[in-house]
Amino acid sequence: MREEGFNPIPVFHYGSDFSYLDWYESKGEDFIALGGTVPIQDKKRVVDWINKCINRKPGVRFHVLGTNHKQILNTCTSLESVDSSTWIMAAANGYPKTIPGRDREAKIERAKANIRSIVGTGSIKWGR
Repeated sequence: MREEGFNPIPVFHYGSDFSYLDWYESKGEDFIALGGTVPIQDKKRVVDWINKCINRKPGVRFHVLGTNHKQILNTCTSLESVDSSTWIMAAANGYPKTIPGRDREAKIERAKANIRSIVGTGSIKWGR
């Protein structure tokens, strides 16, 4: 991919041998995505694994794929970023029910409400 001009972000998966994480760092990677945690119900195990990655590679920035779980967000505070589609899928499917309507504006308001329920009202800036 790099020979074709792309700059992919490597992904290290839950349960993989840490030698792969070491290899990525040896190749100069300073931003690595962490994946494979979505199906794990015990979020304490996920938190422990993420923190193990962070502590093992303090010079690397980490992004966690597919999560917005409060336990992870509140505990793994040195993460660079996370992503999740739960909030937008819930909005598209009519949740929360307290915001009625099927039009675009109703879906946007539901998406905002879902994000606020995940991260609080804090300093979210809504734009288009």
